[in-house]
Amino acid sequence: MSDPKLPFGSKYCKCPRCGQYFTSDYTFSMHLAGEPTARKCMDPARVLDKQRRPRLRLNDKGYWASNRVRARHWEA
Repeated sequence: MSDPKLPFGSKYCKCPRCGQYFTSDYTFSMHLAGEPTARKCMDPARVLDKQRRPRLRLNDKGYWASNRVRARHWEA
Protein backbone atom coordinates (compact mmCIF):
# COMPACT_ATOMS: atom_id res chain seq x y z
CA MET A 1 0.00 0.00 0.00
CA SER A 2 1.34 3.45 -0.86
CA ASP A 3 1.95 6.09 1.78
CA PRO A 4 -0.01 9.34 1.22
CA LYS A 5 2.77 11.33 2.92
CA LEU A 6 5.29 10.02 0.36
CA PRO A 7 3.94 11.00 -3.08
CA PHE A 8 5.66 9.35 -6.02
CA GLY A 9 8.57 11.45 -7.27
CA SER A 10 8.73 13.67 -4.19
CA LYS A 11 11.86 14.46 -2.20
CA TYR A 12 10.21 13.43 1.08
CA CYS A 13 11.40 10.35 2.91
CA LYS A 14 10.47 8.18 5.86
CA CYS A 15 12.87 6.52 8.27
CA PRO A 16 12.28 2.76 8.11
CA ARG A 17 13.41 2.35 11.73
CA CYS A 18 11.54 5.06 13.66
CA GLY A 19 8.80 5.95 11.16
CA GLN A 20 9.45 9.73 11.19
CA TYR A 21 8.95 11.72 7.97
CA PHE A 22 11.58 14.14 6.63
CA THR A 23 11.60 16.80 3.92
CA SER A 24 14.80 15.46 2.30
CA ASP A 25 17.65 12.97 2.51
CA TYR A 26 19.67 15.72 4.19
CA THR A 27 17.23 16.17 7.08
CA PHE A 28 16.79 12.39 7.33
CA SER A 29 20.55 11.88 7.76
CA MET A 30 20.73 14.61 10.41
CA HIS A 31 18.69 12.44 12.80
CA LEU A 32 21.10 9.49 12.53
CA ALA A 33 23.97 9.07 14.97
CA GLY A 34 26.88 6.69 15.28
CA GLU A 35 29.26 4.93 12.96
CA PRO A 36 28.08 4.39 9.36
CA THR A 37 27.86 0.64 9.95
CA ALA A 38 25.83 1.01 13.17
CA ARG A 39 23.62 4.09 12.75
CA LYS A 40 20.90 4.76 15.32
CA CYS A 41 17.90 7.07 15.22
CA MET A 42 17.88 10.14 17.41
CA ASP A 43 14.74 11.99 18.38
CA PRO A 44 14.59 14.71 15.67
CA ALA A 45 13.57 17.29 18.28
CA ARG A 46 16.85 16.64 20.12
CA VAL A 47 19.22 17.12 17.16
CA LEU A 48 21.22 20.21 18.16
CA ASP A 49 23.90 22.40 16.55
CA LYS A 50 27.11 23.56 18.25
CA GLN A 51 25.26 26.37 20.04
CA ARG A 52 22.74 23.80 21.36
CA ARG A 53 19.93 25.11 19.14
CA PRO A 54 17.52 22.69 17.42
CA ARG A 55 18.61 21.78 13.89
CA LEU A 56 15.26 20.29 12.91
CA ARG A 57 11.68 21.51 13.30
CA LEU A 58 8.38 19.80 12.69
CA ASN A 59 6.57 21.71 9.94
CA ASP A 60 2.81 22.17 9.65
CA LYS A 61 2.51 19.15 7.32
CA GLY A 62 4.14 16.76 9.80
CA TYR A 63 7.59 16.51 8.18
CA TRP A 64 10.86 17.22 9.98
CA ALA A 65 12.59 20.09 8.16
CA SER A 66 15.91 21.89 8.50
CA ASN A 67 15.83 24.83 10.90
CA ARG A 68 18.52 26.74 8.98
CA VAL A 69 17.63 30.14 7.60
CA ARG A 70 17.73 30.20 3.84
CA ALA A 71 19.23 33.23 2.14
CA ARG A 72 16.72 35.33 0.23
CA HIS A 73 19.18 37.15 -1.99
CA TRP A 74 16.76 37.16 -4.93
CA GLU A 75 14.32 39.38 -2.97
CA ALA A 76 16.88 42.15 -2.45
